[in-house]
Amino acid sequence: MKQFLLSLSFLGSLMVAQAQETHQCGADGLHNHKMATDAGYAKRMHDFDARYSNGSVKKGPQTVGNYVIPVVVHVMHKGEALGTGTNITDEQIKAQIKALNEDYRKLSGEAGSGIGIDTGIEFALAVRDPQGNCTNGITRTDMTGVALYMNSGVAYDTQNGLSDTALKALDYWNSNQYYNIWIVSEFDNDESPWSGYAYFSAAHGQAYDGAVILAEYFGTGNSTTTHELGHALNLYHTFEGDSAGTACPPAANGCGSGQGDCITDIAAHKRTDNCLTTTNGCFPTDTNLDYRYNYMNYTSCKNMFTQGQKDRMIDALTTIRASLLAANGNMSLVPPALSSVAFDISGNVVCAGSTIKLTDASTCVPKTYLDESDWDGLTFNWTLTNGTDTYNYNTQNVNFTPTETGTYDVTLNITQGNFNVSNTATGAIVVTDPSEIAESCTPSPGQVGNFGYTIYNVGFNTINNSTSTYTGGYNDYKCTTSTIVYPGNSYPLSIAINSMNQYIEHYRVYIDYNGNGLFESDEMVADGMIVDLTNDVFTTSVTIPQDAVQGQLLTMRVVGNAGVVTDAHVSCTNSFFVGDIEDYGVYITAPLSTPDFAAKTITMVPNPANSTVTLSAQSDIEYVVFYNMLGQVVLQKDLNAAQSVLDVANLSAGTYIVHATSQGKTATLKLVKQ
Repeated sequence: MKQFLLSLSFLGSLMVAQAQETHQCGADGLHNHKMATDAGYAKRMHDFDARYSNGSVKKGPQTVGNYVIPVVVHVMHKGEALGTGTNITDEQIKAQIKALNEDYRKLSGEAGSGIGIDTGIEFALAVRDPQGNCTNGITRTDMTGVALYMNSGVAYDTQNGLSDTALKALDYWNSNQYYNIWIVSEFDNDESPWSGYAYFSAAHGQAYDGAVILAEYFGTGNSTTTHELGHALNLYHTFEGDSAGTACPPAANGCGSGQGDCITDIAAHKRTDNCLTTTNGCFPTDTNLDYRYNYMNYTSCKNMFTQGQKDRMIDALTTIRASLLAANGNMSLVPPALSSVAFDISGNVVCAGSTIKLTDASTCVPKTYLDESDWDGLTFNWTLTNGTDTYNYNTQNVNFTPTETGTYDVTLNITQGNFNVSNTATGAIVVTDPSEIAESCTPSPGQVGNFGYTIYNVGFNTINNSTSTYTGGYNDYKCTTSTIVYPGNSYPLSIAINSMNQYIEHYRVYIDYNGNGLFESDEMVADGMIVDLTNDVFTTSVTIPQDAVQGQLLTMRVVGNAGVVTDAHVSCTNSFFVGDIEDYGVYITAPLSTPDFAAKTITMVPNPANSTVTLSAQSDIEYVVFYNMLGQVVLQKDLNAAQSVLDVANLSAGTYIVHATSQGKTATLKLVKQ
């Protein structure tokens, strides 16, 4: 045991070291070059900063509501299959937009809920392209014909790679109307430390304006894009003027390149990547060390903006970058037409008193991916009813906490002027009584910590739940993360497991088919193991027995352990060594009704497939989503047709889970891509 604890301590130290590793921003070099070589850029920046230097700006102009910036993301990929390498998925891009908004709006419980303030600034992917057509705000450019880029990415410090100007000329939308972000592979043949860069607001309206971000840093889990878009709104680094870390800024409240960050509520300081700093070396008597957590610093614990930074960003947005705002006539976030209505439900089964999320997924409708979003000219009306109880909501997205049991139909109606579109999912949500769930024993996970022995993703039918790759323990998700299945049908099950040290990780999966609260040998649907220092995804197919208990929420228990899983572990009579145990809900319902049957008889041919597949059903298929075996969305399309041909040529060879929705019901299929 002592040897094991030492190895875990070493692993914990290693992970702390990795967490503290920081990646640098390239905005300073580009900004300083423009200040020295572009008189117009320099004047716009000097004029803006001068108002802060002479104290004429105290607070940015305020309006009712939030400021929303329309964004277009250009994926400059190297010809990889969608979802691999630099060809990142739409879902990863949407996740980054959501993360940006969580950071800038300081949402409680999210990465941005630090000690700072809500800036009132949001970002949304454009829904109207420069030609006036509907768009998802994402473009993709295959760079395989551009040798400089394929060999070295984008040139920054060296001549290795495609120039910034040449890159942006390949795919650019008018920067007066859109904020452009380019996703790229590397800088200087991967020899430079930069994770991204952005031009200050003095570049507004120019063809080079925008941010360039490495694909690996665009998404959730880091604040690179939050940092770079701070520069886009005229924020300097908090350590501006520290001569690359060799000296203190020249003044306590300096303003401008080489002078200071122009923000009076941030103490002047030298750059640091240390979240544990206890003294400001430039001003030892100043006890305000909040700059350690500031998004415009280089630490790994960034989680805040200050009031002074908010005022400066809003000042930049409402003056130099004012053309980005709808209040000034920008139409980028105004739908040119309403298309089909679609929505996502976080769980098809929920316990009364628990909460599930309903999210608008309609095409050509702007989204911040936050719970609350208001759009001029658009109204959203949700109706959820079990025939007796009815709930109504008028927000774009809904947190639904039902108090009454039953099977609920869900309708979303969207109105724009005299036009409205709607969609109803019949029997979309089953609300159960939690007291009717058979009580199962509570496992003892043993040692809990950042040990890296984990079940980090579980997929079963419509369940797709990702959890920590480092920390285990016991988590009960069955009242909020559940799925509906049918007797005699087969469903794909995927388990992603991790072993970050010297022990073999074992796993088992049980479904309590007889509803007695026990996990018996004939209810085990999967088991296996992974060798040490690896991770992998295991897949199988689960057929629901005809004699399984119906109409009751049953428990699916997924167990992992850094060692053999025994029956004593499963029955909770022995503690796990380093355990990761997760409970999910499985609701088995009666034979399919007529509407259900239409969705469950969706066919997909050919299978296996090379380039295209044809989806067919008796009724219109509303939309389809393809998942890889890690649970990541790699393809998503609105169809609204009984038969559709889909291009899958860009998908990597392998197995995919396909969710196709018809008449509000979702069928699950498995595709083998050759």
